[in-house]
Amino acid sequence: MAESEVSQKGEFGMGRKKKEGRGGLMGIDQFSELMSAVARGLPRDMDPDVAQGWITNQGSLTRTLREALMPPDYELYFHPTQEGGGVIDGFELFRHLDQTGMIKRASSLESPEVKGWLDNPTTYPDEFKDKVVSLWGSVRESGGRRRVAYLVWYGDRVLVLWRWLGDDWRRDCPALLASSFDF
Repeated sequence: MAESEVSQKGEFGMGRKKKEGRGGLMGIDQFSELMSAVARGLPRDMDPDVAQGWITNQGSLTRTLREALMPPDYELYFHPTQEGGGVIDGFELFRHLDQTGMIKRASSLESPEVKGWLDNPTTYPDEFKDKVVSLWGSVRESGGRRRVAYLVWYGDRVLVLWRWLGDDWRRDCPALLASSFDF
């Protein structure tokens, strides 16, 4: 049986043929090597009760491994002024993102992760729920004013609102960017 015909079972895509580019799925040989590497990396002095807890609660183990082994495709970016607790004018922040080239990584309302959060709010990251997450890839002009889309958590859902660039952008107003994480 050819690799591409192998059963497509498995949490991490075991058996699927590797696709081109980031996010492709690994083949059976690579999956086996990874599992061996993970097993070799486990601490030998782990408390047996802790090990049994992972065995019993495999859902928690799966989430923990996924977070450790599969970095998100996005990151929150704060301008240095925001990081210091200050505020920055939206026009100045837009210029900064443009001049540094980060605007090319800016998420928009069309980004897969954003669409996913809007379709299924339970997947919205907890660390975003107290922030105004700016989508600098979705800037529009309305009534002679430039506005940027942003996401806010409201109750049990994600709302899309629009903010004028002339407003102040505080420490709780990061830009959502495609991840620059690379091996």
